[in-house]
Amino acid sequence: MLLSQISPRLSLKKITLNCQLFSIMHILSHRGINLSQKEYFTESSCKAFTDQVTRGFGLEFDLQFTKDKKIAVLHDHNLARLTEGKDIRKIKEIESSELWAMDFKGYRIISFGELLRTIQANKVNQSINAIHIKHAWQKKEYIELILAELKHADLERFIFFDLKIDTARYIKMKNPTLKLAPSVAHPYDILRYNALAGNTLFSVKEAIKHRNIFDWAWLDEWNLSDANNKIKKLYTREIFLKFREAGFKIALVSPELHAWLPNNLAEETHPDAKTKDRLNKRLCEIVDLAPDAICTDHPSLVKKIASF
Repeated sequence: MLLSQISPRLSLKKITLNCQLFSIMHILSHRGINLSQKEYFTESSCKAFTDQVTRGFGLEFDLQFTKDKKIAVLHDHNLARLTEGKDIRKIKEIESSELWAMDFKGYRIISFGELLRTIQANKVNQSINAIHIKHAWQKKEYIELILAELKHADLERFIFFDLKIDTARYIKMKNPTLKLAPSVAHPYDILRYNALAGNTLFSVKEAIKHRNIFDWAWLDEWNLSDANNKIKKLYTREIFLKFREAGFKIALVSPELHAWLPNNLAEETHPDAKTKDRLNKRLCEIVDLAPDAICTDHPSLVKKIASF
């Protein structure tokens, strides 16, 4: 079934739970990627992020630290993938001046400060944005540098996610207004992938237990198989209801973000990302659940589905 052939479906643009109305769904471009457009800009590049902000999308992005403790917006901890193996240095081994001057297929990597200014400069786009703080940087010295960059930003427009409890508590102590989110996964995925994720994955129950420090829940459905090879889903109305009743806002990542997995886990990729038709169908189901935010490699496609 193609997007243009989607039949009328139950459209829950607005749902009411506990007398609260949830009607705004933010679409976040994952690393500035747009797979719906051929030959798009290099991921995490200045041009990609600027284009997505101009289009009205929010951003999901990762932070890395350079040798001189400047903050770069980049997913990988090294340059191997972006340079196709020509440069395998770690970001923390490179001076910021060298990194900013590097060419990645005609585009440049952006600094955290420059990205914040780009977001703030667009007065039309008021979407939220999600900042992924990787477990390696969840130390006080790095958190302080990140918070210093955010000093003049509109904090209502940002979420920190994938946080450990101690990190979340420290951030809340430093600035109670910041919006924080744990990464929430199915128990079986926690068992398999928590070490890979730096032990930052929470169960639904664990996340709700810490409602005093978390404002959002960042749901991550790695795939659909449980320990007995039966179907499991994290994005369900039942789980959404639990978080809504606890007062959380809900963000999630769409299936294509797990179209592949590292460390020889390719056989366990998310099946809903295997074909365009299957992805379209699942995205329709996800939009019907009315999350507050969807992080996706297909922001334009999600926008079309959400507009039906």
